[in-house]
Amino acid sequence: MENSSKTSIISVVGSGHIETEANILEIEIEVYKTTDSISQSQKEVNKVVNDVINIIKQNNIKDKDIHTTSIKFRPNYTWKENSIEYTGQKVEQTLVCFIDNIKNNIDKAVNILDSITVNNNSISLDLNFGIKEDRDMVLKCRELAYQDGFEKAKKYAELAGLKIIKAVKISENKSSSYYDRENAGHYLCEMFYDSSTQLPLGKVEKTMELYIDFIAE
Repeated sequence: MENSSKTSIISVVGSGHIETEANILEIEIEVYKTTDSISQSQKEVNKVVNDVINIIKQNNIKDKDIHTTSIKFRPNYTWKENSIEYTGQKVEQTLVCFIDNIKNNIDKAVNILDSITVNNNSISLDLNFGIKEDRDMVLKCRELAYQDGFEKAKKYAELAGLKIIKAVKISENKSSSYYDRENAGHYLCEMFYDSSTQLPLGKVEKTMELYIDFIAE
């Protein structure tokens, strides 16, 4: 709080928080193979990846929602009789598939997961739930953050024998688990898929902070 002869400035941080059901599912698929050479491992990985992509496309997932995110090449070692043994060259390729409106496309997601894991022990999966922001959600979270900040400032003013006049400065810090296709979205709920036919939907949080300066007299 800064004082002058006539007014004081009360600075607070207001927080807004919303929890909602996920509406986007990101399926992260890692394909890996280890053979005597990188070229052979890469060839076998490519075959599996192509099969996976075909399955995904057969379930009406668009090209823009399928991406390769990384390819790794490394020597592979295992423990054997208390020593490290070289077992070949390992190649890992990771791709992601996004499914919108997951609540109404749950069967599509389950079918993809079951199909790509049948008789295949060279695939691991992670499921990440997220939300696609909409304008109403942003406005609601901002409103909650402002109200929280105002209530804090009002309480501080009362303790100092003052009254809030108005806000003179507001800055926003958005921190959330929302999905942003342009900026590598964030996901709150993560699980490992075990080829069951049950797929629970995740809950996702969105938070926002406002830094607000109020004039008080």
